[in-house]
Amino acid sequence: MHIECVRIDAVRKKSENASVKCPKCQATIQDWELNEYYKPEDVAKIEKNQRMQIVKINENFVQCSCDNIMELLPGDII
Repeated sequence: MHIECVRIDAVRKKSENASVKCPKCQATIQDWELNEYYKPEDVAKIEKNQRMQIVKINENFVQCSCDNIMELLPGDII
């Protein structure tokens, strides 16, 4: 098994909140097992993509330029 290929696939799948499977036996690979192989930029990419997914599926959420997610609710601003 080529760990670099598994790592790249894991980043893509975790970015979509999907489970990661072993390419050989198809068992689900747990997050704690994957964390050992992620590079810092992988973690940042996964987190960014997961935030984008939250905004994408909820019409009341927006992402600020500072990367925070806010929920917009109707009403008066105080």
